[in-house]
Amino acid sequence: MLILHASLCDDQLFLWGEVPLEGHDGSAEARSSSAEASLPYDAAAETLVEALAETGCRLDAERADTRIIWLPTRDGTPLPSSPLIAEVPAKKRKPVLAAWRVTAL
Repeated sequence: MLILHASLCDDQLFLWGEVPLEGHDGSAEARSSSAEASLPYDAAAETLVEALAETGCRLDAERADTRIIWLPTRDGTPLPSSPLIAEVPAKKRKPVLAAWRVTAL
């Protein structure tokens, strides 16, 4: 499962994605106290390139870059964009926006 996302930054289109983690339950392994930790659901450059190749778009993984995105985060855990990626953590507190590093093309 791969959920693709796109955003504009500095007049460029960036594509990034989320993938589920095996056995991930939204618990402590996804948590981070770092201001810019890597998104635990981050799709690697190879995954993005393979998904684009299936659509007929050819990009090289060498074009991948790290970008910062701001996502709703609860108790140090980024909220997944879909329950297909991970279970949403229990509503203990209101989510806040936090910075996460993702691989983008």
